[in-house]
Amino acid sequence: MMKTKKKSKFEIFMNLTKIIKNWYVIPLIYYGLFKNEFSIIELKNGHKIKIRNKSTDLQALVNVLVIKEYEYPGFEIKKNDTIIDIGGHIGLFVLDVTKNCKKGKIFCYEPVQKNYQILKENIKINKITNIHHFNLAVSNEQNKIKIFLNEDDAGHSIIESQTKFETIDSISLKNIIDIHNITNCNFLKMDCEGAEFKILEHLPDEYFIKIEKIVIEYHIFNNDFDLYEKMKKRLENLNFKITIKEHSNKLGLLYAIQKMRINEKK
Repeated sequence: MMKTKKKSKFEIFMNLTKIIKNWYVIPLIYYGLFKNEFSIIELKNGHKIKIRNKSTDLQALVNVLVIKEYEYPGFEIKKNDTIIDIGGHIGLFVLDVTKNCKKGKIFCYEPVQKNYQILKENIKINKITNIHHFNLAVSNEQNKIKIFLNEDDAGHSIIESQTKFETIDSISLKNIIDIHNITNCNFLKMDCEGAEFKILEHLPDEYFIKIEKIVIEYHIFNNDFDLYEKMKKRLENLNFKITIKEHSNKLGLLYAIQKMRINEKK
């Protein structure tokens, strides 16, 4: 298990100036000096990203583009990869991977309407055609479910109960794989605020052979560490090598790669 080393605010800002063309808007967003609701971040690679000024969108952008949470040795994205993104938020992860995955298929699921609308706009303004996006939750079933709304736009959850909620349609990971006829998912990314345990628990064993690499931002609610340990143990029993980057005792990143895939690369 690895502890993540936190970058200073100065380090983060300097790294942002290396990748963002209009970097001067970052302090204005950070200190809440913009009156308008949205800003457009222009990356030096040509991408444009719409974010909300008064939200945690900027922090989410830092996590993906600067801290590079979903990048890890052996987990590189390739040109023809098939990728599933569960918890697409405003599209930061899927936009980032298209710099490498230019001819593959990317399936992105975001349940909350406000996030999903921005996700759609970000895909449209960048004229990306290989991202297939869906305004659906992913859970252990195909049904209508409640998603509880958090003040943090990246923290909405079907697990952690809140006063406000939306009733939305959901789909299971098994159905995603079946509907899209996915025989080999090169990269499964999950950031779904605690739903990751139920989603994987209800995926039949034989489907895991179709998944090469998994990166999960895991969230432990109500001190239910048993769900976390059970998920890790099952992945290990299904021949995945597990690496953990712990942010706290209840939050972190789990990287899982099929051992047979590691052997193929040697």
